[in-house]
Amino acid sequence: MNNYFDIIIGAKNYELSNHLGNVLAVVSDKKSLCYNVQAYASNFKDNTIGGWTGGWSASASGWPNFSGPYSSVSNENGRLKTIATVTYGGNRYVLNTIAGKDYNFTFDIDIANSSNIFVNARATNGSNIYTGLNLTQLYVDANGTYTITFKATTNTTQLLFEKASYGASYFYIDNVIVEEKENTKSNYFIADVISAQDYSPFGAHLAGRTFTANTNYRFHFNGQEADDEIAGMGNIMSAEFWEYDTRLGRRWNCDPITYPWNSSYCVLNNNPISPH
Repeated sequence: MNNYFDIIIGAKNYELSNHLGNVLAVVSDKKSLCYNVQAYASNFKDNTIGGWTGGWSASASGWPNFSGPYSSVSNENGRLKTIATVTYGGNRYVLNTIAGKDYNFTFDIDIANSSNIFVNARATNGSNIYTGLNLTQLYVDANGTYTITFKATTNTTQLLFEKASYGASYFYIDNVIVEEKENTKSNYFIADVISAQDYSPFGAHLAGRTFTANTNYRFHFNGQEADDEIAGMGNIMSAEFWEYDTRLGRRWNCDPITYPWNSSYCVLNNNPISPH
């Protein structure tokens, strides 16, 4: 008789907690091999790679003899802003590439008051924007996150965002990542992250520092179970003797063990970092 067993990957969750038992992140037992090597990345929020504009510069490739400038780039609140006054005005970045290699080019775009944008990967020798062959082109007419793929044919490839319509306008790009697709070996594993969060002293999730995948994980601050149906994710904690609001740091039931110097509604003896 043959025995058959099913193994369901992704059904188990593992908590990554600190010394206080606070669940900082949760990962599943599923993991993915990463075959990509990062060639360039910029979120335009720090002055590390290529300055505040990430190494991007203005371009007007449809006007090789322009006396402009017909476009300009600047950093506006952590995004690359491009102002273009002519068709094909925009921005560009010269990327060092390896001929024959495939690349993924991912970016966020906000077209703002521009009706449409051409996104190009163009083979060039050096930094001459007016020569070379388009390896790929994407027409963008809506905000969002996009990925295009191209195969490099030279040792430099120009990445270009060009306005495809008449009239003065501007647009934004952010979170630009270029990865070399490596198909012969894996470099590392990527964890399947279910949730991640940081906490205020009494357990409320910090704004902008919380991530949740398709399903909410129930256990959060101090390893206690959250009752998200009452007041939203992570705001109400529920356990055997715990019914309290993490935003206020107060119970809504009386503590069965009371002390004369504390309110029976206080949480963690009013000292969330106490080891006792």
